Amino acid sequence: MDIINTLYSSFSIVVPHRRYNLITGEFRNNASHEAYLGPGEEEEVWDPKKVLDEAKYVHFSDWPFPKPWIEASEELRDRSSPACRIVEGKGDDGEEERQEDCGGRDAWNWLYEDFRRRRKVSAHNRR
Repeated sequence: MDIINTLYSSFSIVVPHRRYNLITGEFRNNASHEAYLGPGEEEEVWDPKKVLDEAKYVHFSDWPFPKPWIEASEELRDRSSPACRIVEGKGDDGEEERQEDCGGRDAWNWLYEDFRRRRKVSAHNRR
C-alpha cells in the first residue's frame, strides 16, 4: 500500500476502500465495518463472502498476527482468528432464533490458506 501511495499519490485520486483495498483485519473487526462499507451504510449487513468475492486487492494487515509468508504458531492463529458472532433473526417458522455465524473467520482463514497454497505452487513451478 505504501508503494502504491508513494508512486501514484501526486497524480491520482484516492481509490475507494471498498472493493479495491480490502484489509484482512476487517474480518476481525467485531464492532463496525463502516471503514469498509462506507459511512452511512448502517442498513447494509456485513457479508464476509460478498466482501471477499468483490475484493480486487487484499492487504494482509492483522497485527499482531504475522504476514502470511511468516510462519505463525497454531496457538497464535487460534487466538488471532476472527470470532464467530451470534446473529438474531427469524426462523422458517417465524420465531426469533439465534445462530452462530462464522463467515468472517472462514473468509479470513481462507485468505491465509490460499496465500500459502499459491506460494507453495509457485515455488514448486520454479524448480
